[in-house]
Amino acid sequence: MSDETDTLLHFLERLQRRAEGLADSNPESPFADPLNFAISLLRRSGNRPTITGLPPQLAVIGPTQSGKSSLVNLLLGQSAAEASPLAGFTQHPQGFSTTTLSSEQRTAITVQFPDWRLANNHPPGEADDYSLCRLDSGSGQQAAPLLIWDSPDFDSVSARHYRHRIPTLCAMADAILLVVSREKYADQSVWRLLRLIAPVGLPLVICLNKTSNEEARILTQTLAERLQQESITYLGIVALPYLP
Repeated sequence: MSDETDTLLHFLERLQRRAEGLADSNPESPFADPLNFAISLLRRSGNRPTITGLPPQLAVIGPTQSGKSSLVNLLLGQSAAEASPLAGFTQHPQGFSTTTLSSEQRTAITVQFPDWRLANNHPPGEADDYSLCRLDSGSGQQAAPLLIWDSPDFDSVSARHYRHRIPTLCAMADAILLVVSREKYADQSVWRLLRLIAPVGLPLVICLNKTSNEEARILTQTLAERLQQESITYLGIVALPYLP
């Protein structure tokens, strides 16, 4: 990490600590997410030699009850992430690796999440716990290296306690999959997050979940028009009928 980057990082971390000190009086501070995102981007830039050995990382994000965990399971081809119809059920990031991670790779993950605690040996409970799981393909074939992160929501009532994890996950990801439903695609919290991450140019795919065939075309067109208006670049929009 260069001296300039290190100086800027320490400055932003001091700002973050001051913002956290004011959180009780202003829990919805507009500066919290941008600070988290900027700090995480600087950490990634400064630690690039360490984290380049990690598999490609896909962050699956979205508002509550959009079907994130179910889509993670669809991508993995097995039931690994625990899905629930309850709002705010997933409150800790869950990483699923398709290949065995070396000790160096596990160290790299702790480097990119220095304030988080790996909770594999106990149920996640603290605000910054996360879990990491190696998946068995069951086919006997070597799977392509990939690390998929199932994330908490960022819009439920309880999200104020864990929403800060989402900008960090996005900053460390190589690609982002945003999962929204027909009820949530226009939600203000969704577009606030998209505006935050868009300037970095991360590869973005959007999944419109829980849409009927009749709704899919109209919603896809509406979403594409809104993305164009907001000057948000994306790779594609995929409509799915229903993943609970």
